[in-house]
Amino acid sequence: MTIWLFSCATKSQNDRPVYSLKSSETIEYIDNGVHKIQIVYSTLYAGLHTIYDTSIVLQHYKDALLLEEIHYNIENGDSVKWHHYISRYDSNNVLVAEIDSIDGSLRYQNLFFYDNAKLHYSEHLAIFPKYNETMELIGTDTMRSTVYSFYNNEGQCDKVMELSKNELASELFGDIRYDTTLTFNEFDERSNRINSVSLQSGDTTSITKMEYDQLNRETKFIDASFEFGVSTIKYEYDERGNTIADLYISDDFSQRTEIEYDETNRPIKRREFRP
Repeated sequence: MTIWLFSCATKSQNDRPVYSLKSSETIEYIDNGVHKIQIVYSTLYAGLHTIYDTSIVLQHYKDALLLEEIHYNIENGDSVKWHHYISRYDSNNVLVAEIDSIDGSLRYQNLFFYDNAKLHYSEHLAIFPKYNETMELIGTDTMRSTVYSFYNNEGQCDKVMELSKNELASELFGDIRYDTTLTFNEFDERSNRINSVSLQSGDTTSITKMEYDQLNRETKFIDASFEFGVSTIKYEYDERGNTIADLYISDDFSQRTEIEYDETNRPIKRREFRP
């Protein structure tokens, strides 16, 4: 199967925006032998104001597998736990579950099921809190989906089917929304996914194209979506394979992110630039 993606006209060199620094993060690492700790110092440049923030990320590993990650914010000298991520693995060290909580409440849960070492299907749950006009919690909306993966004779996942139930849509459209989305993937001779097309209820909703360098690193991602328009991401790498910059451009937003690493390839500084 061949998937075609049309090309769009781009701005000329003289029309390209000038980017300025909007936010930055500096990351320090502490390893006490049991937990790995990140201290993140953030700076947000908001017009005439500069906002500073500090957060602590506590990570628990077993061998090289991340089991648990907890984010704390430092407010007025007190640590506030706000983000808790848990991952679970089977006896072969394959990821089978992800659980994500915010402010002590479950927000996301992903379960993965395998057949002959390949992902067969996955189940996903997202929970969104609902608030009234005075920001009091009055309930939740949920989005549930089951995603099935299908493979060709080369072992490539060339088709994905997603069945979803969206209760959040009832707030917008007056009823619960059920959707079926089919995604067809095309690969190059190196098994890199280069084209995808997604169909929701029989209509084309998005077309995606990926480009790679000679080291099979993704260098460009283009998505043409019926709902969100056209967006492009370009990636740059250093000689060690670390992503040192990406440029995101859409119809109404653009941002360049630059990342620096230490000698062990851990990110130590991240800066975001916008027009």
